[in-house]
Amino acid sequence: MARRVPLVNPSGAEPLGIVELVTAATHLEATFGRLARRLGAWATGDDDVPDDLRRLFATMSHRHTWHAELWRNRIPAIPVEAAPGDTVDVPVDPDLDRYRSVVADLERWIAALAERSDPDLDPATGWAARLTLATPDPSPGDH
Repeated sequence: MARRVPLVNPSGAEPLGIVELVTAATHLEATFGRLARRLGAWATGDDDVPDDLRRLFATMSHRHTWHAELWRNRIPAIPVEAAPGDTVDVPVDPDLDRYRSVVADLERWIAALAERSDPDLDPATGWAARLTLATPDPSPGDH
């Protein structure tokens, strides 16, 4: 007997469509890639950034590189281009509070995306979202 696949997401939210997933995964990959590059520059820059913040920025740069890879792997292999979407304003200067604000915005967006992904039809999107959300920032000293 074939397993029944629900027609709606168990959360009751509108299910995430394949074309929307192309856009979401493409934008998340790009955003996490930009964050990784920017934090890597902060970690290695000549600015007067305290050592504990440099370590935090280096750690988070590595983590965001991994998140970019997770979302790149979620881009469906169908011939559809990503639609223009919201861009995330990645801070230019080493500003821990602004960085945390950007990450909080991303986390809210990813949580909403995960809620709409169908665990039967697309379990990997929920998996990528859970991995992304399960990696909190380490805490630097008081800055």
